[in-house]
Amino acid sequence: MIDNGAYQSGPLKNPVNDADDMSDALRGLGFQVNKRTNASQEEMEDAIFSSSQKLKMGGVGLFYFAGHGVQLSGRNYLIPVGATIRVEREVKWMLLNGFVLM
Repeated sequence: MIDNGAYQSGPLKNPVNDADDMSDALRGLGFQVNKRTNASQEEMEDAIFSSSQKLKMGGVGLFYFAGHGVQLSGRNYLIPVGATIRVEREVKWMLLNGFVLM
């Protein structure tokens, strides 16, 4: 679970509250919750990797993201806190250099 709201450009108010509510609900159902708030690219990658490693042992997983995202040429991208995107071509460049998650 990743809740990003502290963007330098276009900060969001609701992601932390929404993710807190989802965390409480999922924990109430017996799920383990790995929650990251205002995550950088590296923190997002770490959260996704560690969760996927746990799922290899079996079970059910849910990925929840609250924050900015964009769609470009039919592909969806999750935007980490700290990313700077001014024009479309920067999304492609950042993807090649590991700055934006798909």
